[in-house]
Amino acid sequence: MDNTTLLLEIKDKLEKIELMLPLEISLSDLAQQCKKEANTIRKFLIANYEPDIDFWKKGDRIYMGREVALCIRRRYAK
Repeated sequence: MDNTTLLLEIKDKLEKIELMLPLEISLSDLAQQCKKEANTIRKFLIANYEPDIDFWKKGDRIYMGREVALCIRRRYAK
């Protein structure tokens, strides 16, 4: 198998995984997944991302887009 074929297979698998992820996730759910306090995630989110673009409020909860959530999970992954 050549490198191009391998890269195309990896890209295809990543696209399938991405389709399984929700388009948005609540701050509390992300904090639970990262095993961090919600306040820790909230402070990082506010300091590093744009309100109403990268994250937003729905009722009493804060939500963020898939890309932001993945970046934060990478940051706090251990």
